[in-house]
Amino acid sequence: MLSINNLVCGYQQKEIIKGLSFTARPGESLGIIGPNGSGKTTLFRAISRIIPAWQGSITYQEKDIQVISHRDLARRIAVLPQFLNLSFPFLVRDFVALGRTPHLNRLTPLTKEDHNIIDSSMKQTDTFSFKDRRITELSGGELQRVLIAQALSQQPELLLLDEPMAHLDIGHQVEILDLLKKFNREKKLTLITVFHDLNLASEYCDRLVLLKDGQIYAQGTPAEVLTYQNIEAVYKTVVVVKENPITKKPHILLIPKDKWR
Repeated sequence: MLSINNLVCGYQQKEIIKGLSFTARPGESLGIIGPNGSGKTTLFRAISRIIPAWQGSITYQEKDIQVISHRDLARRIAVLPQFLNLSFPFLVRDFVALGRTPHLNRLTPLTKEDHNIIDSSMKQTDTFSFKDRRITELSGGELQRVLIAQALSQQPELLLLDEPMAHLDIGHQVEILDLLKKFNREKKLTLITVFHDLNLASEYCDRLVLLKDGQIYAQGTPAEVLTYQNIEAVYKTVVVVKENPITKKPHILLIPKDKWR
């Protein structure tokens, strides 16, 4: 579905992503992991066309994203960035309705089908009950579900998420990731998610891409990527990797520095 081919990009004269290549398959959940400064957010911005590729290409269904119109791309790919400045007090339902924008002509009102899609997206994300509240009044978990509802109302084929669990407690993290996993399985929605938490990435992703200094250090299943050797080499810290007794996925245990010896 999405192919990154020898991608090089960055900011001003500083190269951040250095000849990176990988693919995202239709219907899979792909996680992007790596330490701070490894290029995760830069890669996310390149895929979402916020910054241009200096070399190489990013193709969506074998077509370079640079030649796809913004409107057509928005019909296929929904993006949840890490930070959003939501200072305007939209009503929740009006905010979710913005997801239908790529499907509308200029000045065309929402149709009955559009309203049905909006309401369905809100019901699926359990946000319909507070549709008449202001988004500025929501908790972090509520707002994250509203953002997902807006993305679903776009009816995308691919959903890009940049650290969607940032600033959420463990209960809300599980709630949101379970919700995304449900859409991934039931709707075959392809997910590409930037993760800071390795254990969450392990539990919720089919495959992982581990970045180091703007290059791919390892990629594969969580069990193939999240070895103690890879983690210690990339993150420069000692860890123990055990198997989660319930899910059988690798689980990383941190070791305090004074216990390394």
